[in-house]
Amino acid sequence: MTNNYQIYQSKTVQNNWSDFVDHSHEAYNKITDLVNSKDSTWNYLHYNIFVETATSHLYFLLFAELRKYIRDYNRQIGGSDSDMIWMQSWLNFHKSDEVLDWHGHPWEFHGYISIDPKKSKTIFREWEIYNEIGQVYIGPGSNDDRYHHKVEVLEPYEGDRITIGFDCTKRQNEVLQSKMIPIL
Repeated sequence: MTNNYQIYQSKTVQNNWSDFVDHSHEAYNKITDLVNSKDSTWNYLHYNIFVETATSHLYFLLFAELRKYIRDYNRQIGGSDSDMIWMQSWLNFHKSDEVLDWHGHPWEFHGYISIDPKKSKTIFREWEIYNEIGQVYIGPGSNDDRYHHKVEVLEPYEGDRITIGFDCTKRQNEVLQSKMIPIL
């Protein structure tokens, strides 16, 4: 594990890419109606993408994969299989000129899943990752500047860049202003 992060590959996204993009568009339309805004990213506290897509068989399979990756990553950073972990997750839909600038995630760990990342890379202070369809990144959260990151578009594109972001915590019995779900 380099720089305390791990890259996984989602076979669900890779093997069902076109259908996954369609399901993501349906989810985006549902979420933007729910939050009364076209911004599904900064309204992340108002929904959880895996709750809003609960009956999508593809999102179900992706959630099952992600659960395994989160548990694996937790073990790699010294956690145990019995740790209680909760996750908030959201959908990012961005035009070429709307990608995220420098930001951080004040949680134990953070990640994202590339659904339709276009030609882009995620730049951290000390490393960068070229995004590919089905790629799952998990790494430290925290307010440490080393883990702040932004997206860089390598080639202008039509349509939307689609990713799923998520944050995980092991903090118990805390009132959180988010839509956390348990990772069993």
